[in-house]
Amino acid sequence: MKNLKSTKVLIVVFCILGQGVAWSQTQKSLIGFQDIPWGTKIKQVKNKFKNLNLIDQCEIIESMRSLAENEDRNCKILTSDYTVDGTTFKRTFVFDASEGLKRVELQRHESNFTNASYTDDICDQLFKRIEYLLDSRYGPSLGVSNPEPRFFWSRSEYRAWLPLPSEIFISKSFESKHPITKRDPDHKSCEVFIAYSPRVSAQAKKL
Repeated sequence: MKNLKSTKVLIVVFCILGQGVAWSQTQKSLIGFQDIPWGTKIKQVKNKFKNLNLIDQCEIIESMRSLAENEDRNCKILTSDYTVDGTTFKRTFVFDASEGLKRVELQRHESNFTNASYTDDICDQLFKRIEYLLDSRYGPSLGVSNPEPRFFWSRSEYRAWLPLPSEIFISKSFESKHPITKRDPDHKSCEVFIAYSPRVSAQAKKL
């Protein structure tokens, strides 16, 4: 019995050490997205990914112009479909006023309008899969204290990673508050959202 207890202790010790080795092999830094550094110009990003669509948001919604100016954001974005683990996300490259890459967003929206068998579990499961994939690459995630719901959503849950000099946030959101969808009491939807951005903003670098 004593030997058995010792064996159990050793197994636990080896498991802990094994996990330590596994986490030590995770990626500790990230300078951009898919080998594209932060600050890369729109034209260069477009040249790397030929299937990207260029959209000028200010031509579609004029009020976006003042919003873009206030947020040091360019009116032009690049978008395409992007598949992760069998799920297709909408991928968006966001640029600053000088056309330098400042953020990359991956968004997946689910609703009972497009999926008759919709349940909130769709986003719960996708969120867990993405969290697992990010954990396996960048190490354990961090919680986000006092998170605000994402815009147009009633509640959101977040996890974060800090592979310096970048940061990664993922969220799952429920109960849409969008002015179009909230008029329909039968509408149900959820969203899984991933955002990659520099840990230190361009404005902070000035200080």
